[in-house]
Amino acid sequence: MGMTPIMKKIGLMMTVAMLAACGEATTGGKGAKYTTPSLGQNTGSQNNTLRKIYFYSPDVPHNGAFGGASGADAFCKSERPTELDNDNFEAHAMLNFSGLQTIASMASLQAMPVAPVYAYGSNVKLADDWSDLLTNGLHVSLADAGIFAPNTIYWTGFNEDGTTAQSYCNGFNNGTASYSGQIGNSSYTDGRWAGFQEDSCAALYQVLCVAFTQ
Repeated sequence: MGMTPIMKKIGLMMTVAMLAACGEATTGGKGAKYTTPSLGQNTGSQNNTLRKIYFYSPDVPHNGAFGGASGADAFCKSERPTELDNDNFEAHAMLNFSGLQTIASMASLQAMPVAPVYAYGSNVKLADDWSDLLTNGLHVSLADAGIFAPNTIYWTGFNEDGTTAQSYCNGFNNGTASYSGQIGNSSYTDGRWAGFQEDSCAALYQVLCVAFTQ
């Protein structure tokens, strides 16, 4: 006795289920495939974008008086590139202030993703993740990555390992010659990217910003 239409349908459903359990099944009329994603695999192009940390620069010189962490972060947020200017991305200044508000503690305080650090625009990878950045420095200089022109000076207030430098414009609240702040140089990948030298907080320098999703 041959198989009835109902028996054939049940058999077909069982075959599809078995293929899906193995990770691949054909669906639709033109051979579309469904692949079971592995653990940690991104399932869409949007997720691939969101799982990155981006460095960018507003290209607006500023003295050392940012108004502390809140003022500096607001400055970076207001100057975000168009593609990062939405609620998905947080923006913070790459500056050290005081107490726990340091680059070394930013990953935990701001719930940063464990993800590579890229230069916005050129998409050059600068570090494998935040830990790599603070331990080994930059893979590529900020100048070579296209964020700054060569030998551009920018405020940091932090050492290469993210700890607070000796000078940081009184928590980046002061823009007078009475205070000094640590600055970085865009042409270096070693400790000088963060701690090139110190200068008067009255000077006008660039600021490096970071954007990411939690």
